[in-house]
Amino acid sequence: MLDTTSPVVSRFYISNTSDNIESATTDNIWSSMRKDFQLDHMSQSPRVQVEINRLVADQEKLYSVLKAAGPYIYYIYHQTQQKNLPAEIALIPVIESEFNPNDHSNKGATGLWQLMPGTARELGIKVMSNYDGRRNVIDSTNAALAYFKDLGNQFNDDWYRAIAAYNCGQGKVEAVTRRTGENDYWNMKLPDETRHYVPKLLAVAEIIKNPKKYGVQLPKIDNQPYFEKVEVKKPVDLKQVAQTSGINIKTLNTLNPDYNHGAAPAKAKKAEKPTYSVLIPVNQAKVVTAQLANQTTTATSHTTIADNKDINNAVKTAINEKPKTKHYASASTKHIRSARRHRTHAAHRHYANNDSLIDALNPHSVARSRLFG
Repeated sequence: MLDTTSPVVSRFYISNTSDNIESATTDNIWSSMRKDFQLDHMSQSPRVQVEINRLVADQEKLYSVLKAAGPYIYYIYHQTQQKNLPAEIALIPVIESEFNPNDHSNKGATGLWQLMPGTARELGIKVMSNYDGRRNVIDSTNAALAYFKDLGNQFNDDWYRAIAAYNCGQGKVEAVTRRTGENDYWNMKLPDETRHYVPKLLAVAEIIKNPKKYGVQLPKIDNQPYFEKVEVKKPVDLKQVAQTSGINIKTLNTLNPDYNHGAAPAKAKKAEKPTYSVLIPVNQAKVVTAQLANQTTTATSHTTIADNKDINNAVKTAINEKPKTKHYASASTKHIRSARRHRTHAAHRHYANNDSLIDALNPHSVARSRLFG
């Protein structure tokens, strides 16, 4: 029986998707992000031009990947702004996972930000047999952005080197500078993957900034709620939620990919009262809320979500914990750097409704090639 003891409903304003292309006359996520881009996209650099040409040559794939960002990009983008990060950082999942939270590499990295289990635990994310927080868009995003914030501080807001460090490790980037005296990313002798990593991100951002210049159509992603987060005091079984609410189980599984076996485990420490949560499509939230008889719900905007203190503290502790690692970023990102190729993905298509979009994000759908190979 579904227990709905003392639920707390938090609304996250995450963009709905449609099959329309971006219009200059409508409010959309891309126009908002353009205003907060901070980096020089180096569009005249040969390395960036190569990546721009690659994307322009396969616009259908680029469109589908950006469309897949629909449920998540608004939340991620606004979190970058709360942390005073360049808006370009919100596009990192394009490179890492193509905005598929179920993306899983053959090296063990998973989630939007492609975190390895060891990295995730160091960042305060729980990875258990029945729960994988790396697939939780909120927890993984908070952890990744806290990490980027610290990298930015370490490199004095030199974001080219900070982004490179996310890929190959802070220690490796610093070692190149110590060995050669070079601190300009564009002249540093870094691993080939890292040499291409920053140009790929800049290419995506440049196209989003100037789609007409490159003859590219962007998917229309409105600034509208996509789901609500409901917290209760006892476990939530996704199948029971589906049966009692009529919500497609595929929809619930995709919105809650962190629940490996369809049930929400406790997220609190043993000494605290456990809490459970489930993400519900916003247009069906009233149905679920109606089932929470005689209970009080509270809705809060995504803007009230503060930095995850546990995650931020974990990042700072790991960085400052010199007895274990001289360079935290090197220790943690060594898990990430090898997790870039040979991933299994869903077939992203242009869908008009939630259930079809869910099918497109299903990790068991047919495999396809990467946007960047």
